[in-house]
Amino acid sequence: MKNSRIEWTDHTFNPWIGCAPISLGCDHCYARRDFCDRKHFVQWGLGTERRRTSPNTWRQPILWNEEAKRTATTPRVFCASLADWADPEVPDQWRMDLFGVIKRTPHLHWLLLTKREGSMLRWFRRFRDPGWPWPNVWLGVTIEHHGLAKERLWALMHTMTMGRFISCEPLLSYVGIPPFIDWVIAGGESGPLARPCEPANARSLRDQCKALSIPFFWKGWGEYAPRHEFPETLTVSEAMGGRDGLLFRVGRRNPWRRLDGLEHNEVPQ
Repeated sequence: MKNSRIEWTDHTFNPWIGCAPISLGCDHCYARRDFCDRKHFVQWGLGTERRRTSPNTWRQPILWNEEAKRTATTPRVFCASLADWADPEVPDQWRMDLFGVIKRTPHLHWLLLTKREGSMLRWFRRFRDPGWPWPNVWLGVTIEHHGLAKERLWALMHTMTMGRFISCEPLLSYVGIPPFIDWVIAGGESGPLARPCEPANARSLRDQCKALSIPFFWKGWGEYAPRHEFPETLTVSEAMGGRDGLLFRVGRRNPWRRLDGLEHNEVPQ
């Protein structure tokens, strides 16, 4: 999708659709809710068939690359918002096709994010290209809870890439940031069953990034926010207790992207 609604990227590219829950962050997956439960477009889970997107969808990055070359820009492309690029249930040929598109689009900055660190490691042990790591690809892992950090960060550190980033979304606990990370994205959870994000955990990420000079992008509180982060004129009907006081259900809207009164939109150069 060109001009993605995801705040930290310019475009999103989904080479296929479908996935399976693997960790805490998958509990209330918006992609499963929209494309499996509501639209019945694809089944979600282990052993179910992933659906490859259309040839027209696969042509879009080529067009974006041509535009980026013409305008001397380097737009960010998130792959994949409705799947996992490292999903082991996806045929390897599909993944080879994806990397073929990435190689043909050097004017795009590709962000490959996964929750499957083991599959990522195994893929790059098999992947053979004399020019790897390519300068237009960054690899990232999702770390929504501190219990997942050790394995995912170890795999990220031991995979060759030009840049490494982590997504702490939804942020469900304290997460420690190592110094080899180049970018941190974080945010609360959205949707009817969203779990609140504790302000102390968000502040900890922000402060760690500042101390390590790592760009920090705060996507927003999600469904629940502390009182001081939204206008007094807003009427809320639901509150939930947190360690740092009450969190109020406000819904996911841009005005509640502030953390201690400031928006954090830092992106790597």
